[in-house]
Amino acid sequence: MNKIVWKHIDYNNDSLNSIARNIAEYHTAHALTVKYSTTKGVPIGTIFLDVPRTKQNTVENISALNSILNYNVYFKKNTEVPLKTIIDPDCVVALASGDTPSQLLAKHTYVIDISPMALEKTKEKYNIDVANSYNYNQVDLFDILAVKKFLKKCQGNVGLFCLSNVFLYFPNCVMFDAKARLKKQNELISLLAQDKIKWYVDMITVNGTYIQTLASELVDMTLDDKFKELPWI
Repeated sequence: MNKIVWKHIDYNNDSLNSIARNIAEYHTAHALTVKYSTTKGVPIGTIFLDVPRTKQNTVENISALNSILNYNVYFKKNTEVPLKTIIDPDCVVALASGDTPSQLLAKHTYVIDISPMALEKTKEKYNIDVANSYNYNQVDLFDILAVKKFLKKCQGNVGLFCLSNVFLYFPNCVMFDAKARLKKQNELISLLAQDKIKWYVDMITVNGTYIQTLASELVDMTLDDKFKELPWI
């Protein structure tokens, strides 16, 4: 989306207003320019923008919100373009989604996810091939202590950590505002930058930009200026 004009809405409920702001931040990340208005535009709290106006729901539709907040899911097909890289990692960490684990070959491949279903389905998909020796781990990437524990298992010298859109994943964005997600993103990047393995990161950032580069070059990222158009930022 190139441009969004947000219209201020008060849902007369602190929880709904907070979620409305979070969702507006999610869509702002996908836009090139953003404006905020009290008189016209898309109501903040509109859940999906890529549907006809007559079918759009806002945060007042609690059942629509509940249907989004399910973390135990498995994405059979990738929604992103296939992974490509010019580096030659001997360690790859990928999420349990679609074909992602098989897109890059490395001596050490680790499949992680917060979703038990995703891990189980990925095991079923790849373990029929005895040549695959993937290491499966349930890891919440928002839990830095859990990530530290996981990193101790990882072997190799040069690694590619495929974070996908975890810090811009819609359910996460409904739950956590942009500043909270940015803090978690920076904590994870800092952890990777200081690890024994030389980590490269493949990810979509909180700002909505795709990046594949050394973790050490991404430390202490900040929110893009477009977020400053939102009066609560």
